[in-house]
Amino acid sequence: MPESDDPRRVERAVTGSGLTVVRQPPPPSTHSFAATFVAPAGWSEDPRGGEGLALLTSRLLTSGTRRRDRISLAQLLDRHGAHLSADCDVESSELEIWGPSSSFPVLFDLLVETLASPRFAPADIARTKRQFLERQLREQSQPESRVGRELLRAIYPSGHPYRETGVGDAASVKSVTGEQLRRFHARRWLTHGGLLIVTTERPLSEILSRAERQFGFLDQSVGLADSPKWPAPRPPSDIVEVPLPGRTEVQVRLGGPSLPRSAPEYPALHLANEVLGGRSLSRLFQRVRERHGLAYHASSALATMRSGGYWWAQAGTGPERLTKVIDLIDREVTKIGSDLVPTDELDRIRNSVIGSLPLELETTAGAHDLAVDLAYFGLDESFYLSWPETLRAVTARDLRAAVHAGLDRRRAAVAWAGPPPSRP
Repeated sequence: MPESDDPRRVERAVTGSGLTVVRQPPPPSTHSFAATFVAPAGWSEDPRGGEGLALLTSRLLTSGTRRRDRISLAQLLDRHGAHLSADCDVESSELEIWGPSSSFPVLFDLLVETLASPRFAPADIARTKRQFLERQLREQSQPESRVGRELLRAIYPSGHPYRETGVGDAASVKSVTGEQLRRFHARRWLTHGGLLIVTTERPLSEILSRAERQFGFLDQSVGLADSPKWPAPRPPSDIVEVPLPGRTEVQVRLGGPSLPRSAPEYPALHLANEVLGGRSLSRLFQRVRERHGLAYHASSALATMRSGGYWWAQAGTGPERLTKVIDLIDREVTKIGSDLVPTDELDRIRNSVIGSLPLELETTAGAHDLAVDLAYFGLDESFYLSWPETLRAVTARDLRAAVHAGLDRRRAAVAWAGPPPSRP
């Protein structure tokens, strides 16, 4: 495969006005494209008392433009077999369109239109607020959502945006006005500090020309921050218990603060998470779920961002097995930080991780997700070409050192939510 057609390598350029444009070749034999605009519009920018504003804004971008209401927008997407979505996390927000390559001109124009002139119709605002209120209720009443929220609140103090889930509460969401939404959109979305990532067979010169011509409405200079001044994580706490009578499953999480994506320990930390619970070969899955049969599921996850991160190990179990499951998770997390991972186990997990990269590159959507990550974290254009060798260079000692830096049991909290165990 020629280098210019390899989706593992991207091209990067900057428009005259300062917008960064990244172009990725699509996987061979695919006939679709994807384009994403990333804006510095995460919920860390929510005003006090207006929590939910950032997530509301992103959700409403796909509810119509000044030219098209929600129904006509959906009909246009349907005619082209396309999909338009928007999402928001603590640091940034994304607007993405995906569709057939033959519809690129129409759909790229639609992405620009959606970004430049969202409708923010009162009926759409009211509908989206109702959806948020329903999600808030699930966060309170569903064990899996509740335990995730409570763990973050045990790790991070008030005022730290990692503590939040972006949906606010009933009072904050109800207080958001259309004018606030429009101001937030203008201030945090319409910025040259964003990123435009396109996966397409069209050349970078064409994408850059379109960006120069069509993104002239971007007039703000805010960018994606690397080191904001946020409160330090909390010291470890006692177990956070959230009894939810009437449920059948208890959700358990143990987790703590971690490192930013730019940390030199990241490759080893990524492998450490995979060894612990990132896939079906992992320790948590094999020992908590398969060997002991104590959990419906058992896994771990690592969330690394530009400014920091966090990790957690989790399981779902019955209330009668809760104490045993917490002890087993605790034991596995402690062990991976104290003992060197055996060579055969590390090699098995490493090969599995390396082998998953070609699978992600089989589809336009999978390849595009990798390109968005590469652009967002400012990685080298050929990062994914060298990623397998980077992982092969990680030793067991590197992995243990990374655990101490970014997956440390001593800085972790424990939370559970669900039906309480019966007391003797």
